[in-house]
Amino acid sequence: MWHTVVAEVRHAAVHSNMLLKHTRTRSWGHAHVALLEAAFGTVSEPRGYVLHPERKHAQEALTLFAEYGYAVFKELTQLAGYPPKVLPES
Repeated sequence: MWHTVVAEVRHAAVHSNMLLKHTRTRSWGHAHVALLEAAFGTVSEPRGYVLHPERKHAQEALTLFAEYGYAVFKELTQLAGYPPKVLPES
């Protein structure tokens, strides 16, 4: 789910003048929209979701990406046969 939202936000920022058109989000469920609004500071308007990036939202989005990235890394290391404990204890 998060990848779909991130990909569309990136598209809106790069190609659509910070506008995520409703035609691109029509099939999204409540969880997608909730993530979009919470993590990226969007405002819903008749033409679509307008991105209003702020430092706080960028930091939260980066934290979210890092957490998902770590979860993917940990799962892949376990599937490859490495022990589940990846980081040494301090």
